[in-house]
Amino acid sequence: MITLNFTQIARLATGLRAIANGQGGDIENALQKSMLKIQAETVPLTPKDTGYLRSSIGGVGGFLRVRKTYAEIGTNVKYAYRQHEGYYNHSVGERMYMEKGVDASLDYIESLFGNAVRDTLTNQL
Repeated sequence: MITLNFTQIARLATGLRAIANGQGGDIENALQKSMLKIQAETVPLTPKDTGYLRSSIGGVGGFLRVRKTYAEIGTNVKYAYRQHEGYYNHSVGERMYMEKGVDASLDYIESLFGNAVRDTLTNQL
């Protein structure tokens, strides 16, 4: 006979709820660091003419928002979509720069969230 007994299941459930609710700040901190990493990877890939589009990603003319379990980064520059999709050609920068910035950041982000979940669960258990 094999018996499995989850004596700590209630505490694990509490820890998972804490993660989902953003308690403890570990997830929010990981989100903040993730957005900054994406910004750092994306900006050099962004097409450049005047530099306004590059400086707007997560900065003036753009946005970087982080709330407990939600984050977003981007730009409000009107022509950004056309640049992103490659409708204009520039000698500096690439099309699909946002996706490429995220792709270049994924290993770092996965590590951050692994640590954040572990830390939150450790604090709850």
